[in-house]
Amino acid sequence: LLYDSNINAGPGNALLPGGFVLTPASVATADWAGVVQGGVSHTYQSPTPVRVGQTAARFLWKSLANVYQRSYFDHSDYDLTIATLATGPAWQAPNKWRGNVNMQVDYIMQCGQKLATYLSLAPSYTTQLNNAELTYDLLYTHKHFYPFVDAGRDSDYTSGGISYGRLFKDGKTAGQVGARIFNEDARSALYTNHGYEWFVGVRRTAWTNANVYARYVQDIARYDSGTTVANRDDTTDQYELGFTQHFTSGTLNHWDLNGDWTHITNRSDDPLYKYRRDLVMLTLGRTF
Repeated sequence: LLYDSNINAGPGNALLPGGFVLTPASVATADWAGVVQGGVSHTYQSPTPVRVGQTAARFLWKSLANVYQRSYFDHSDYDLTIATLATGPAWQAPNKWRGNVNMQVDYIMQCGQKLATYLSLAPSYTTQLNNAELTYDLLYTHKHFYPFVDAGRDSDYTSGGISYGRLFKDGKTAGQVGARIFNEDARSALYTNHGYEWFVGVRRTAWTNANVYARYVQDIARYDSGTTVANRDDTTDQYELGFTQHFTSGTLNHWDLNGDWTHITNRSDDPLYKYRRDLVMLTLGRTF
């Protein structure tokens, strides 16, 4: 179950600086939604170790198929369906390092109509340290949009990032910090942008089989063009609080209850892109 305070990421006021007046459909609109997600994954592991340099490692091949459906109660025009297929090799050297190359296809529909296809390639490498790990990752995504009106959104997105995670002495608290740079080259200058983001997060075992977590992400992007201004700079702040509870007995044995609240504020030189958004989600799921 999801509550979304701004399903269209619209400004909170219809009257913008410079005399621009938005239609009611373009102003922030709230709604509830039902969310259903299901998938299947498979991992192949080599029966014997493989040599990577001077290190004995395990070779794996991981595959995933997943479908995500978000259906709004009152505004079905914003219903979202995402079908994902992912596969790729992975290598693991226990207590030393791990790496993988993920190849992924996302087919996206809005209101039952095809919207876009994303093709992604994402290699990553993690080295394990004493109670910590350091991860490097790259991402390339080709985005293709189907509606003619969205043709300008076709783009090639690239990014590179680094993150550091640490488990603290009591073993119940983990922290992570990271940063990445990105560039998106789109057909239209309105969607072409580059910038960077950074994040910090913490997770804590709060009680038996339960974790609470908090995370902050800031994204700073410069666009080649704006709608009401010549150039557009956006700064997005995202705050997230949540919990997970794993049940080990009773009616919900082997099920997981998850809840989180996310607050997003987007500041922009172009008033058309200024908005605030709150999402509250409660999910119940199980892995078989």
